[in-house]
Amino acid sequence: MKESKLQLVSNLNKTQLCNEIFIGIVESVSHGSTVFSNVLKIKGNHATVGPNVFILETPDQCKFLGLTTGKTYFFNYVDVFTDFNHESVLQSLHFILSKCSY
Repeated sequence: MKESKLQLVSNLNKTQLCNEIFIGIVESVSHGSTVFSNVLKIKGNHATVGPNVFILETPDQCKFLGLTTGKTYFFNYVDVFTDFNHESVLQSLHFILSKCSY
């Protein structure tokens, strides 16, 4: 089974990073979807509580099977991102919010 590689948050340009991105905890991964909980929606330098559960539909059935249940990831409506450059979710959020400040 071919597994997709996660994209890195640090590789996103300012437009991609500041348009709209979510952060959430992976609850489950199946061939057709990934379920995130405790979702926070980040748009620019504003963050709001998102839906309690967000289901990311994945037409490419095997795209995200390598995600770890219980781990926090960033995502948009198409891709999932990770951040290896920061040791905590708070540091990652600070990076995004400061990058998107006008």
